[in-house]
Amino acid sequence: MRMKIFAHRGDSKEAPENSIEAFRKAIELEADSIEIDCQLTRDKIPVVTHNNNLAKLKLGKGCVHQKTWAELESLGVPSLTEVLELVKPSGTDVILDLKAQPGLMHIGPRIIAGLAQEIISPNRILLSSFYFRHLLTLKKHFNHIPRALIAMQSSFKLVPPEIFDRFFMLRAFHPLLKWTTPSLVNKWHEKGFKVHVWVANSEAQFRRCRELGVDGIFTDDPRRAREFFAQG
Repeated sequence: MRMKIFAHRGDSKEAPENSIEAFRKAIELEADSIEIDCQLTRDKIPVVTHNNNLAKLKLGKGCVHQKTWAELESLGVPSLTEVLELVKPSGTDVILDLKAQPGLMHIGPRIIAGLAQEIISPNRILLSSFYFRHLLTLKKHFNHIPRALIAMQSSFKLVPPEIFDRFFMLRAFHPLLKWTTPSLVNKWHEKGFKVHVWVANSEAQFRRCRELGVDGIFTDDPRRAREFFAQG
């Protein structure tokens, strides 16, 4: 089985994360998918940035949801439309990571997923989130687009995969590499889920992912990952 390479926030090894240049480089490297962090502005425009707190992004004060698109554009934050139009003519798919923002937990997924399917084919999209509320909204309104749960805590190991299938109709798990074990991967595979771990950047981590038998990896260094797995 060929390991799928997902460029985490684009090729963030060679360009600033979540930048147009990072996504362009990932496409040039023929990453299987690029992972895109999605949030809404005050005027409900989907933009691409990891953190809602602008100070943590070193882009000034305030939050993404408090700023207009015009204000964020002037800071160099790309719109989701801009990124998806860049991806559209390529062979690269997209994984949308829907972030949590105050007051936008319900409407955010609907606006972001709705825009994405207008620009590229739904079969090239994987919708993902840490938040069950997001996943329920996506199941209700975008049941035709595959969805995945992002899991950080070790507690996800205790939850039977049947729960996620029954209530959320998920098709993939995105667990933190640190907590992933061969037995968990086997359990999820037996239930029909794909397993994509995050984040793997070193040869030791790539080797572990191969030993785990996962289906894909999120990496900040897609060039290095591609070269490693091409060696067989």
